[in-house]
Amino acid sequence: GQIGVRDSFFELGGSSISASRLISRIRADFGIEIPFRYLFESPTIEALTLLLVELQLEGAGTETIECHLSL
Repeated sequence: GQIGVRDSFFELGGSSISASRLISRIRADFGIEIPFRYLFESPTIEALTLLLVELQLEGAGTETIECHLSL
């Protein structure tokens, strides 16, 4: 089946290794360092996207926000 934006990363089989890879990818793609616990608090694509946008807005000030997510 397809993965939806509200499906949990961990319920889909996400492990600590894949979580580390995801956090590294977020750092590389968005320039945002997130603690591992953020993934536990926001384990869906939807929740993680909202968190990343919020973090970008906090750090951007008046800069343009770019979104690189392909859903």
